[in-house]
Amino acid sequence: MLKQYAISPESLAILKNCVLKGQTYLTTNSVFVFACGARPNDSYPGGRDRIMDYAKIHLKKYNFFIAEKFFNLFQDGEGKDLLSLEDQLAKYSDCIIIVLESESAFSELGAFAIKDDLAKIMLVINDKRFNTSKSFIKLGPLAKVDKISKFGPTIYTDIKSILSVAPSISSRLAKVEKKKISIIDIQTYDKFLKISPKIRMVFLLDIVSISPNITP
Repeated sequence: MLKQYAISPESLAILKNCVLKGQTYLTTNSVFVFACGARPNDSYPGGRDRIMDYAKIHLKKYNFFIAEKFFNLFQDGEGKDLLSLEDQLAKYSDCIIIVLESESAFSELGAFAIKDDLAKIMLVINDKRFNTSKSFIKLGPLAKVDKISKFGPTIYTDIKSILSVAPSISSRLAKVEKKKISIIDIQTYDKFLKISPKIRMVFLLDIVSISPNITP
């Protein structure tokens, strides 16, 4: 069995211990950040591209993802539109960073801000040219996010030099930084179902990670 699935004895021992004790651990690197912005562009990196590159080196304690990959994963084969998937994003996110640098990002801002659960975890970065704007975007969705988001208010900067506000982004994310390992009760199937979808996903990812030959 070990040879068939290429699971190391150490990994199997950890998994066995979790099953026997009926508990597992949520580690400190289990914070999920979804980033929205312009489409990735290697030739002309946008604001989101620069944040993602910065995060790989300086924000390793958080798990950064491009939001499109999440939507593609849940949309495939389901026939669902992106607006119908909003609630799913709220279940799996600790923070949603939106860099207002493209039409799609503005659309996401408007759609997400309608939902209180999403608005509460949004960190918005906007071009400083619009700081004093009286537009609907400023007085509508941005005003709501600034009012209820734990990561507010909106950060205004020159998008072309977005990393100048990297310290502000880091300090905002510190609000959801996980500093202690948590014990998760999985003694029964019912208890497993009662934990959050994000924690269940992390647990299953751990199982997949120690079983490299498992395929979808």
